[in-house]
Amino acid sequence: MSTVETHGLPHVVNLSKGYPYMITSNIDLEDSLVNGVIGTLVHIEVIDNPGQYELMPEPSNSDESDSIQSPHFRVWLQFENENIGRKARIKYRPHVIANSNTLKLEWTPLNESTGTISLNKSIKCKRTQLPLVPACAITIHKAQGGTFDEIVFQYDASQNTQLVYVALSRVTKLEGLYLTNAKNDFSFYHGRRESSATQKNIRDEYERSKRHHLKTLSHNAKKFCESPDSDQSSNEKTQTDTPQPIIIVSMNVQSLAAHTDDISTDSILQTAEYLVCSETWISDNEPSTKIRGFICKSRQNIMTRT
Repeated sequence: MSTVETHGLPHVVNLSKGYPYMITSNIDLEDSLVNGVIGTLVHIEVIDNPGQYELMPEPSNSDESDSIQSPHFRVWLQFENENIGRKARIKYRPHVIANSNTLKLEWTPLNESTGTISLNKSIKCKRTQLPLVPACAITIHKAQGGTFDEIVFQYDASQNTQLVYVALSRVTKLEGLYLTNAKNDFSFYHGRRESSATQKNIRDEYERSKRHHLKTLSHNAKKFCESPDSDQSSNEKTQTDTPQPIIIVSMNVQSLAAHTDDISTDSILQTAEYLVCSETWISDNEPSTKIRGFICKSRQNIMTRT
C-alpha cells in the first residue's frame, strides 16, 4: 500500500543519518511541518516515554498492555528554512537543553504517529510509524516548489516540455545540474522547436509582442521629461553637456485630491524631479490638483465619460 492509503505512514522506514528525508503527512500546518517538506536526518533517539512533548498524540488503546511493546523512536531533522518547525523546537527546548551533549537547538523533532488503515470493508488495523520517507530520489511532481544545490535528473525524450522545465528549474546553479539517461542517449531533444499547437501559439505570441511594444504611462513620462521643452532638460543644457539622471516616480492613485498631504510629506516622493500620477476616477473638467513641492506641467485626459 502507498503512503496515500496509509495516512502518510510507510510500512518500513530505513533511517540513515546525514541523508534527506521527506515528511509524508501534515503534522502542523502553522509550523510548516507538512507533507512534502524535506530535511536532513541528524539524530535518531530511542524514547521510553513517547507521550512526552508529543506533537501528534496517539489515541488510547485499551489492549495496549496485552500487545508486544516495540521501541519508540524520535528523529531530529535539520531544515534549511529556519521557519519550518520553529514551534516544535521551542516546545522541545527543555528536552534539548537537558540533553545538550547529543541534541542541538536548531534541530527539529519528529515523533511517531498512529493512523487507522482500512484493509477491506470489514478489516481495519492501526499503524504506528514515523511519517517520513527517504528523499534522496523524488518524483518531479514532489520536487515542485523546492530548490536544491545539486540534482541528478533522469532525462528522457518522451517527457513533456512542462515536466522537463520543472525538473531543470529546481537547481540553483548550472554547475549543480547532472543529467542521466537509462538508454545512454545523451542528446537533448527539448531544446528544438516543437510542432505542437501550444508551442506554436507561444512562439507566435512572442513574435507579436516583439513587433508591438506596449507604450506605458512611464514610457510617455520619460519621453516628456527628456524633451527639449521640459525645464529639466533646458537646465541641464545650460549647466553641462553631460546628461544628468532624472528621478521620475510613476504611480496609480485613487482620490488624489484627498491624499496630497500624504505625497507632500513622503520623503521618498519628495526626491523626485517628476511625479507622474494616473488617476482613474476624475472628471475631465475637474481642475488640476495642487501638490506642495510640485508644479503641474502637463495633464492628459484619456477619455470623456458620459
